[in-house]
Amino acid sequence: MPDALREEFQRKADAALQILPTSTLPARVDIFHSLVPLDNTPQRGHSVFGYQSCLYKAFSARDGQIYALRRIEGNS
Repeated sequence: MPDALREEFQRKADAALQILPTSTLPARVDIFHSLVPLDNTPQRGHSVFGYQSCLYKAFSARDGQIYALRRIEGNS
């Protein structure tokens, strides 16, 4: 494997495993833990179906995989 490709894969793997040591996010949400916000915009999230939303990376306690979770904020 070329060094450049190996280094790119390593950077992506390192980025996927990053967590925030201090965060105001909950420690767990159902089976997910180590939430990290992925939205880097100065405004609060994006509009999904007309609702504000935020995107997070989280680890599953069930299978150890990394998932993207979207929190949709509604008026209910």
